[in-house]
Amino acid sequence: MKKKIEVLNDSKVVFSGYVSNIPIRESVVLSKCIELFDDDDPCIINKSYAIKTITLDIEKLIDKISNKQIEICDYYDSILNSIDIESLDECIIQKIN
Repeated sequence: MKKKIEVLNDSKVVFSGYVSNIPIRESVVLSKCIELFDDDDPCIINKSYAIKTITLDIEKLIDKISNKQIEICDYYDSILNSIDIESLDECIIQKIN
């Protein structure tokens, strides 16, 4: 089942939706494409696969954390740092389902 989350910054929702739709930093996508495909100029298919892989890793980490709210600063050195949202280190992830 797809997981829905909200990313909050100072109590304002900056993202709401499925983990699979969360924005990912382009540099992280490129690094993943190099890791997976040894390709520093990936096509859209390889980029899409890399994004899917990254968002699945994010979803797994969110599932492991038992709290309903996750302060990203506590997990900043993890895959959560891949998320492309301004002032990410000040944000909170709230599990919806």
